[in-house]
Amino acid sequence: MHGIGGRQDLPLPFELVVAGAATAVIASFLVLSLAWRAARPAGSGLLLGEMVTRIVDSAGLRWTVRVVGLSVALFMGMALFFGKDLLINPIFGFIYVWV
Repeated sequence: MHGIGGRQDLPLPFELVVAGAATAVIASFLVLSLAWRAARPAGSGLLLGEMVTRIVDSAGLRWTVRVVGLSVALFMGMALFFGKDLLINPIFGFIYVWV
């Protein structure tokens, strides 16, 4: 959505944008293929890795993320439907950045 005005409104030539995107995809796959040589079994992680996995998989964190996500959605819905049509309305930045 950053290029919502169309290709002609981009600050760079379209060919460079496509070349940059292709380079980023190729580089990410190259780094992944070089850095991740073999699959790691679930039990072979470090103690810190197991602790992080337990925290990320915990029900408390899941509910916290759900509540925060719902709160943001409700706030943005209220800004969309009840906010003034001014550029300081947070819905414009939310749609431009997050959507």
